[in-house]
Amino acid sequence: MISKSFTSPQFHSSANDQQRPQNGLSYVSGATQYPLRFITILTLLDEESSDYVAMVKELAPEINRHSGHKRLQLARFPHLEQVIVIGEGEKPAVMMAFKKLINIAGPAQQSRLNDISKSLDPDEAINIQFTSGATGAPKGATLTHFNIVNNARYTAEAIRLTEKDKLVIPVPRYHCFGMVIGVPDAKYGEEVCAWIVLKPGQSASAEEIQSHCQGQIAHCKIPRIIRFVPELPLTATGKPQKFTMRDKMIQELWLAQVRSA
Repeated sequence: MISKSFTSPQFHSSANDQQRPQNGLSYVSGATQYPLRFITILTLLDEESSDYVAMVKELAPEINRHSGHKRLQLARFPHLEQVIVIGEGEKPAVMMAFKKLINIAGPAQQSRLNDISKSLDPDEAINIQFTSGATGAPKGATLTHFNIVNNARYTAEAIRLTEKDKLVIPVPRYHCFGMVIGVPDAKYGEEVCAWIVLKPGQSASAEEIQSHCQGQIAHCKIPRIIRFVPELPLTATGKPQKFTMRDKMIQELWLAQVRSA
């Protein structure tokens, strides 16, 4: 299945864990370009923490030469026809502001919304979330309407959420609630932990890693706990054994708490 549209939070998700090039944008890599090869409409969120417009301009420099809201013709992304920007920041003329897109719809288009809503099937795909590609090529996980609504339903039931409650979800917008993992933390429930294997002859500190992550990934994904290790525990297929790393960190953190008590 091919995704026909893509939002900047998902674009951000596919860009995590990539190397930082000299110009300071950490997203101009194969993993970032991968999902853009398959979409026709890209929606970008103009926000301070991540300059998505600049990322697209660097990936497709010729976008600056387009004028008006015409169909794009980009050498690297032949299927991409339109870029929509939510926000008031500067953007190339060919990118359409979301406010303008809304105003384009007239009475005829508005009257079709109910019919379109009635035609939707709960088991139809509504969202494709791309992985970062840290352990291989990015993979698109397809979710249906039922998947997303049911996930929210069971989460609400598990925490006994009512209409009187307010819920703070500090996970990135490109995640479904409940997909973030980490190590146990007494204050936050879980904290992000990173295991890093440095290349031979290289050195780094936890502070340098955290500083590098600032502005490159969602704030809640910046690891507070960092360990430098000679190698990662792997599965039979060569993927990192997250459960093993988690168990070792639980043991280490528990022992540290015991010693300090």
